[in-house]
Amino acid sequence: MCKGVRDGYAACAMPSRSTATPRMRPVDSTSIEALGYDDGANKLYVRFRDTGDTYVYYLVPHRVYEELAHTDSPGRYLNTTINAKYPFVRLETAA
Repeated sequence: MCKGVRDGYAACAMPSRSTATPRMRPVDSTSIEALGYDDGANKLYVRFRDTGDTYVYYLVPHRVYEELAHTDSPGRYLNTTINAKYPFVRLETAA
């Protein structure tokens, strides 16, 4: 089940967790290692430094991805702007 879902989002209709991630680009952050974005599907991919886990956030406009990629504090921006607004899941890793 998606976390961070607000009214109006059909979280259960989101695609499978097992998807190919786009090219990830490193960011200057103590908590986030890299970001990726799928323009065609409006999906944001975030890989965290501490766990190496990658999360996919759905319905994220390209503008929000660009703001995250260029902010002084990507971790803070993710927590204050993205987590509470967009549904997300942790991607399963290949065995």
